[in-house]
Amino acid sequence: MKTLATLAILLAAVSFASATAEPEPGSILATGAMRQPTGPAIQTDFGMRFQDVGSYPTILYDPRAPGPANIVFDKFMDSADRKDYCGDSLVIVGPMPSSDPNTRWEAKMWWRLARRAPLQSDVAMGFQTRYKVWRDRVADGLAIDRPFRPEFTWGWMDSAQLGSSPYRHKFLSNFREQDDDFVGEGNPENEMIWDDVLFPGTKIEYFFTANYVNQPDELAYHPDTTGGFFFEFEVLPGLRTAYVPNCYVPGFNFCVFQPATLYIDADNRGAQFYIENALATVLHGSPPCQDEDGCPLPFFPHWDRYDYLDASSNWNAPFARGAIVGSNNGMTLNQILGYRTILLSTGNHGPGTTEDWDYALYRWWLTTPDSGANEYRQAFVMNGNFAGQILNEFPTYGRPFMQEVLGAGFTGTYAADECFRWAPGISEVIPGTTFSILSPTAGTGSRYYAALDGSPDLYWGQIRNSWTATDGNYRTVLDGVSWSCLALPAEDHCRTDPPAIFAAAAGEIGDALRWAFGVPTNDQIPRLTETEDLAIDQGTWPYPADAAGESEVPIDRLWGTEPNPASGRTTIRFSLAAPKHVEIRIFDVGGRLVRTLVDGPMEQGGHTAAWDGKSDAGKSVGAGVYWASMRSGAFSSTRKLVILN
Repeated sequence: MKTLATLAILLAAVSFASATAEPEPGSILATGAMRQPTGPAIQTDFGMRFQDVGSYPTILYDPRAPGPANIVFDKFMDSADRKDYCGDSLVIVGPMPSSDPNTRWEAKMWWRLARRAPLQSDVAMGFQTRYKVWRDRVADGLAIDRPFRPEFTWGWMDSAQLGSSPYRHKFLSNFREQDDDFVGEGNPENEMIWDDVLFPGTKIEYFFTANYVNQPDELAYHPDTTGGFFFEFEVLPGLRTAYVPNCYVPGFNFCVFQPATLYIDADNRGAQFYIENALATVLHGSPPCQDEDGCPLPFFPHWDRYDYLDASSNWNAPFARGAIVGSNNGMTLNQILGYRTILLSTGNHGPGTTEDWDYALYRWWLTTPDSGANEYRQAFVMNGNFAGQILNEFPTYGRPFMQEVLGAGFTGTYAADECFRWAPGISEVIPGTTFSILSPTAGTGSRYYAALDGSPDLYWGQIRNSWTATDGNYRTVLDGVSWSCLALPAEDHCRTDPPAIFAAAAGEIGDALRWAFGVPTNDQIPRLTETEDLAIDQGTWPYPADAAGESEVPIDRLWGTEPNPASGRTTIRFSLAAPKHVEIRIFDVGGRLVRTLVDGPMEQGGHTAAWDGKSDAGKSVGAGVYWASMRSGAFSSTRKLVILN
């Protein structure tokens, strides 16, 4: 992989309209959420927000493989012998209506593509893509994916159900019967955001409004969108188009790259505010932010952020995709190999935050030679007030990772009422912080807690480790205190104001990354990496594509079925990168073969196979969910389809 320290990125500027009391379809900003006194107060149910994810079901780094719109909630929770399987539909909850009809309420979900993936296309191999089918249907004529000021669309949310009984106070991200986009209960295309359409680089912003049925103009919002704050989820890596002359072939100047840094936020917005303002200084050269409310962040930041939602709960799935086949959570080793840096922040969360399995993935990422990953230096930096304790209490992978890879041990925690200098740096630990005390195993102590009141110093607060061998080329940093709990000092007291924390965090992150990569200045820290090299190595880059993502070069792909759902005949679209043997088969939900449609050699290019809804025995199949499967050489893919009565 080639790494570029600086690139001129083609930005799509975003601006917001002034605040309005209630949104209209296509509005840029809806604000004032909770100030309406008569709107029902709503929130997302436990584990029911959309979760960042990599492409699925593939485990490869594939810029054109979609990722699902799944939620945090792992249906099998912590069952070690079951796959990690995140649920499909988001749920919001509000007040339980009484017998008084005035207490009945309803809800809408609003969403837009804040960033469209650079290789997302409307047409491929002469066929209309499922992305275009989905977008055109749900957008209702609105420009929900344009690069400048994308518009919000919305849908009426259906009531959640327990069996056949609907809840009266819970709604999910499916269209209800009265919505013009409703296509039937249980139909996967009745979901507001489909699972198989969004390519890496997509960022969805969304929020909710609720109103009592007899007061349609009195809205409550979740979240409060004042100032342009929305919920979001992304399909990672965050691919983007950059201007680099002759980057693929002579005369081809717009190419696809990804950030070199992955910031994993396991603090759920606690430390994110400070860390991202600091990253803007370190990775973009922005001046340290002096605004108490934070400064605008770059539209295309030189980092990806994985929101590890509900990271200390028992219902979350790991960041590391489960090893059991069928797991649909998080990201795989192949999908993170393009990152040169991983920053993991646990903030002020304690033991139980993240999952033991995550640290197996981080170790593999640092040590694997796959795709030339350790040809260049890699950096793993972890920080959090209880980081040492978190690692120590994961015996299978976390503790060995801490001791053997990070070169550190856990001594204990200390609740500090007084100021401590983060020595030999210039930052100070904010009073009231509980932090980890670490000890070196294979690593070296680099920071300690220097008491300012004359009491004994505490060793150590930071451990650094280096490894350069055939099984790795990396440097690591483990901090026992969250960057959000450090501040630049004043003359006579510890500061706690955001600008002081921004500056301290920027200083510590910059110092760690400059040391890790052996560079003297922040502008030499890796910022972007090429998509092409990694995808070629994994066999998922058989083009160049143009800046819009169109390609006339055939690729192996199962594009989908039309119509879907189908009440009789449906057509399966697929393409081959070269002449070869291909199998197209239909399976039921139990994995039993229903029908073989194609089993033989075919030419390069686009093809179709028709299915009349009958089995190999000539009998019509029953209504339900089926799977179209394509196998050709090493390539395999499946697509869900629904047969109606």
